[in-house]
Amino acid sequence: MTLKIHRSFKEPTSIRIKKRNGKYSVSFCYEDGLDESDLLSQKDHLKYLKKASRKDLEDQTIGIDLGVKIPAYAGDNIFDFSKEQIVLCNLK
Repeated sequence: MTLKIHRSFKEPTSIRIKKRNGKYSVSFCYEDGLDESDLLSQKDHLKYLKKASRKDLEDQTIGIDLGVKIPAYAGDNIFDFSKEQIVLCNLK
């Protein structure tokens, strides 16, 4: 398995290896040092969202439609396969 490193990193706190449809993937988990007691609870998030106007909520959210020919539509954006992925799909 090859590893593409995008930036420097510390030793992970856990590594998870999964096999799905005959393909392996690896997930690395790191301790971020964030004090979770400073985060809002789900109840506090809901209180905050209830105070927002419909326009504010619509400005902060986007629906994503997953497709077959085109992987994802998100608002006015289309996220298509890369050229390499299209070539691989056509080889099958």
